[in-house]
Amino acid sequence: MRDMIDLGALEVEGGEYDSQINRVSKNTNFTESIEATTEIALQSIEGGATSFVIYGEPQSGKTEMMICLTARLLDAGHKHIVVLINDNVDLQNQNLQRFRQSGLSPAPKSLDDVRMSEPLKPNVSAVVFCKKNVKDLDVLIDKLRNIDKRVIIDDEADFATPNSKVNQDNQSRVNELVDNLRNQDMGGIYIGVTATPARLDLNNTFQNEKGRWVYFKPYPAYSGHSVFFPPDLDADLKYELVQLPDEGDKKEYLVRALTRFVVNVAYLNLLINTDEQNYCMLVHTSGSKDEHLVDWKIVEQFFEELEDRSHKNSNQRYEDIAADVRTRFSVDPTEILKYVMKNRAKKAIKLINSNTKKENQNIEAATSPQTTFTIAIGGNIVSRGVTFNNLLSMYFTRTAQKIQQDTYIQRARMFGNRTGYLKFFELHIPKALYRDWYEAFAFHGVSMGSIASGNPIWLESKQIKAVAGSSIDKKFASIDKGEISFDIFDLSPELLTATYEPKFGLEGLHEVLTRIPEGIVSPHVLEFVKSRQPNGESSVVFHASRLIQGSELIDETNIVRERGFFGGQDYKKFNNSVHHFMIFFNSKNRGRVIYSYKESDKGIKFIKTRRRQS
Repeated sequence: MRDMIDLGALEVEGGEYDSQINRVSKNTNFTESIEATTEIALQSIEGGATSFVIYGEPQSGKTEMMICLTARLLDAGHKHIVVLINDNVDLQNQNLQRFRQSGLSPAPKSLDDVRMSEPLKPNVSAVVFCKKNVKDLDVLIDKLRNIDKRVIIDDEADFATPNSKVNQDNQSRVNELVDNLRNQDMGGIYIGVTATPARLDLNNTFQNEKGRWVYFKPYPAYSGHSVFFPPDLDADLKYELVQLPDEGDKKEYLVRALTRFVVNVAYLNLLINTDEQNYCMLVHTSGSKDEHLVDWKIVEQFFEELEDRSHKNSNQRYEDIAADVRTRFSVDPTEILKYVMKNRAKKAIKLINSNTKKENQNIEAATSPQTTFTIAIGGNIVSRGVTFNNLLSMYFTRTAQKIQQDTYIQRARMFGNRTGYLKFFELHIPKALYRDWYEAFAFHGVSMGSIASGNPIWLESKQIKAVAGSSIDKKFASIDKGEISFDIFDLSPELLTATYEPKFGLEGLHEVLTRIPEGIVSPHVLEFVKSRQPNGESSVVFHASRLIQGSELIDETNIVRERGFFGGQDYKKFNNSVHHFMIFFNSKNRGRVIYSYKESDKGIKFIKTRRRQS
């Protein structure tokens, strides 16, 4: 008689996370940010957090982080994980494919994979992808009816999930269904993931615990807002900014951008790259599907004139290419012309989020270009959640009377890994739009720097809005004094001596910061300060340090005052200053740096939530 095999002894628990970290390490040789984020997130959950946010920069590798986070959750015994995706089949498939290719076990499923099956079982692990629409969420809730404890990872969490009826004492339908899906009363956990977390905070979405928020730091090769919108606009840029006139779109501007794109592709493949590469150009001029077709016709005509040598404009196209080479590069244009002529038919023009047939909307062919010259044309769908590999040029003219920060920050598709060709990357954009976009990122940077305090502040002006006003929970949001508090630290005698008298300008600020523990004052705030000095050196003042003592309004231990620390006299003393810093310290020589921004003519407001619902 054969011996019975002990199947229980063969079953191996865990190991998913280590496998994923090893995979990422082999591909990128950098896992520190992912490891830090996942560990802090797990600590928050173990500490009792049921609703919090992981935030980072646009296109900074959040999908890889979510894969590793899912693996870590599985290893920790969380058997049922739902990944919510924006309501678009292509976006769902793109993310689902990346999860599956990672080798994650259990293999992630789409909602269609479970739609016809029996309800999910408590003892069988599952990772399920679901689009954020009413029909799909209804189906998934039913399939999870036997599962009490679920973890919801909500990608692009600030989109669709927040309650758009928050000021009507009601819930928008998607918000209500995601709320039901997370099943908090039965041990469910909600983790929102986004690059633009302001709406989640100001909306008070699922009473997320902002003191538990986790920052996902970008990888070293990442190029983000400090590259494309640097604090010093007079400094040399690391990429090519082509500023267009503000009067609107004209065909010749797009044709010029296309000319420079094909020249840059040829130059890179002839003189820079070891192996030939395919590149993409993104054209984003409007949210209107009809206007996408207009752009498509211009691009199609451009390549038709390159391909058809009998076309009346063909010679002109090649003459424009030669002229561009002579203007920008110290090389004979002959080889560039030969390359373009040889490869001119290796092109793909992809209309995305348009009225065209489905086969023209293949996102994968645009985000991972399969032809030498790939042009992606689209609107809303390319504005959020889509990562473009080998993006070499972006023609961006979509504007609005008022800029909404979260929307335009998400539209920064040029962010990401541009290693090896950053200096050839081109952003074609109207001058006024670039300035507005720059301002939006400046405000966003200050807000990001304030999150670590556990009480984030969101900036806006008459032209730049933080989020849509309808999504702000007016019961709990307030216009703040504009103060940002940084972490408490121990004061040294040298620091107190250095701040006995006020210090002015960036030099004075730097003198104080060298005596403060590194990382206390957010680099986001410092970049904002450097970018705004309307009155020269007097624009920045580090006030003399102040002892806080004997006031019932002040929590001396935690160095907190609900109404803020700065008073009117502090501003009057230095009425040319717009950036005010001061160390407030207690009797135990524990101090906190407080920053306040005052530039009244700019009409800038600071918004924050006062408290959370009970």
